[in-house]
Amino acid sequence: MVQYLAGTLEEEQYYCKALPNKTAKINVNTSDTYRRLVKRLQEDNVVHHTYQIRDERACRMILRNLHHSIPPHEIQAELETLGHKVRNILYIRHCVTKEPLPLNFVDLEPQDNNKSIYDLQLLCNMKIVVEAPRKKNHIVQCTRCQSYGHTKSYCSRPYVCVKCGGEHNSTLCTKEPAAPTTCALCGGEHPASYKVCIIYKNIQQARSKTHRSVHPTAAQTSTSSVNITDTSQFPPYLANHIPFRHQSPHPFHTLMLLHTINSRSPRPNSCLFSLPNSNRCSTN
Repeated sequence: MVQYLAGTLEEEQYYCKALPNKTAKINVNTSDTYRRLVKRLQEDNVVHHTYQIRDERACRMILRNLHHSIPPHEIQAELETLGHKVRNILYIRHCVTKEPLPLNFVDLEPQDNNKSIYDLQLLCNMKIVVEAPRKKNHIVQCTRCQSYGHTKSYCSRPYVCVKCGGEHNSTLCTKEPAAPTTCALCGGEHPASYKVCIIYKNIQQARSKTHRSVHPTAAQTSTSSVNITDTSQFPPYLANHIPFRHQSPHPFHTLMLLHTINSRSPRPNSCLFSLPNSNRCSTN
């Protein structure tokens, strides 16, 4: 693997980490290095999966209070006059009744002025509110190889059926509807997308431990009655004494620190390879 990477990339442009199951995770420093590496893997038919780089990731917004009868091309034309480049507009429907809602998903091309759309209050002669989408808590699953943590758009692993666990595309499965299903992840009698699968529950539990914040134990208050006339229950007051208060870090710096930590995601320009003894690899 080291010789393979050395022949493709420069030494200072990547670093890698060996993982279990003959897998290696590779992080590259630039978008050009990422594209060159992925192109080489595709040419050599190396089994891998990767992620969309940040430079190509759309910036999604929610437009609230915009009537559903307005055509998408009118919304796109008005946004482009404001300096925004629209990639996609999607109307949101009610999950049960399927009725159109006054909500729209708008995907913008990555630009420096994307955050200015939050200041927008009028669009197509309607008063609107622009919001960021809510963060999803579920774990993404690839519908190609049925593994968790990536999507089929950036996966080149072999097909695995979600119904029978066979090595074929799920859309080409010939299993009878009455026949029992087989999970490709744990071997149980359920589809691979079943959210009660032991594999999914283990990943979810490990993920919750990683993101769980530690809160200090709340101080226990005394429930005994206090006699305010008994001065012996209170410490003496010193006129010139100013109690010392611990100066905690400024909230701005704390948020910036957390933002810096959270923004160090290896996904934008990362690849994870499974490397058996042969030239077969897998990317994350």
